Amino acid sequence: MTIKERPTSDFLAIVVVENTKEAMTVGEIKNALHERGFGILMAIAALPICLPIPVPPGYTTLFSIPLFIFSVQMILGMRAPWLPVWIEKKSIKRSSLEKIVIKANPWLKN
Repeated sequence: MTIKERPTSDFLAIVVVENTKEAMTVGEIKNALHERGFGILMAIAALPICLPIPVPPGYTTLFSIPLFIFSVQMILGMRAPWLPVWIEKKSIKRSSLEKIVIKANPWLKN
């Protein structure tokens, strides 16, 4: 199986396994995923829009803006998504990241 054929879940699992620190920044995760970071970030941004709950006006616009920005970056041929520095510096505990990867694994396998 070539690298391009491997599911994103494999890449996320490798990020968790190779991480020996207690926390990892969003920028480190994004850099480890390379171009696959687009899909993960777009899925995260789209998830709140997909929830079947009543929401206030403007809610969908708020989450559509990141989708638009990532789409434009892909159209421009960027190899990895650009994020503002303040987002890239946010850290996630290794234990939390591991739980997220385990829960998301079934959906990312396909």
